[in-house]
Amino acid sequence: MKNLIFLCIATCIFILSVIVLNEAPIINGLLGKGTYDTNVVTTSDGWYDKDCGYYNDNYKINKELNSEDIAGTQEEHDEYLKFLKEGRNKCYRNKAMAGLEYAAFNVNVIFGLTCAILGLLRYYGNNLGKSISLIGIVSGIIGFVLAFVYVIYSGIIFTQDVVNKDYDVDNYEDAYQSALIKVDSEGAYLKWDDSKNGYVCIFYDKNNKDSVYLKYSDYGSKCLNYNKHIYFKQDYKFVLINQSPTSGMKASGCLKTVNAQNFWEECKTYDEGQPFQLNDQNKAKIYDAIGTKLGECDKIYFAQDTLSKVKKNLYNQWLTTIILGIFISLLDIGLTILGFLLLFGSNSN
Repeated sequence: MKNLIFLCIATCIFILSVIVLNEAPIINGLLGKGTYDTNVVTTSDGWYDKDCGYYNDNYKINKELNSEDIAGTQEEHDEYLKFLKEGRNKCYRNKAMAGLEYAAFNVNVIFGLTCAILGLLRYYGNNLGKSISLIGIVSGIIGFVLAFVYVIYSGIIFTQDVVNKDYDVDNYEDAYQSALIKVDSEGAYLKWDDSKNGYVCIFYDKNNKDSVYLKYSDYGSKCLNYNKHIYFKQDYKFVLINQSPTSGMKASGCLKTVNAQNFWEECKTYDEGQPFQLNDQNKAKIYDAIGTKLGECDKIYFAQDTLSKVKKNLYNQWLTTIILGIFISLLDIGLTILGFLLLFGSNSN
């Protein structure tokens, strides 16, 4: 029975690892790789193209500056050092994820196939002594470590890192200039607050600037991909706010453009000072093309017309990779345990 279980576990590791190699975001070019023209000249950098030595050197050089050599106040310099350290750590984390994605699942394919073949031979009566048990133990331990560490790095980047946060800028306040704001499942980023008689940011956290910006784990939202309600705007909710509605006006809704670069500061003002309000200090109204009132805006939206599902595809494949990576890690543990059981069984025989 133990031989059969060993065979089944090894086969599952092999099959799941093959699936992951066809889904993994970096291996399949959905993430992390730069873009090159026909002359192999870089047109955009990716994780694989970054040299983390630059971030490390930049951090060390700025850390060693004397107080008279720093620009601005000591507090501002400390904030800049924190930013540089974060960029350095992110670079190392990205590199680790990229390397582990190739290593973990290619190794598990090889080990899984090897153990499956050896397990099949043993199941049909070929006694190879302790070799199968030892190979199973070593394969399980190595496969588990690589897959488990990959899942940790991948999960952190997937859920915590802000998409397009730029650590190459000279001024850390410009880091969010290419980022996207975070929206809820409806595509909203502001909500009406009766106590403030205005709109405040849904995701604002005064202790975390990253809180209001998009993470990769948000890419599965239909509001970031093709959505017929946003694209066709049948109910006029996803058209721009008109702050002074008049009869015969164009359609008006609950959509508002946003400057992502300073969005956290904007949210801070809404939450701690003056909330976002229209001219009449009431909720925004929804009007059709001839000025008929259709409703009010309990939320303010930030959504763009798109026919693409690029973000959804990346989300699906990345999440699949993480989930299967967890299963592979657990199967590697099982392979190690079965290896020990078969080894002790061989000794007793």
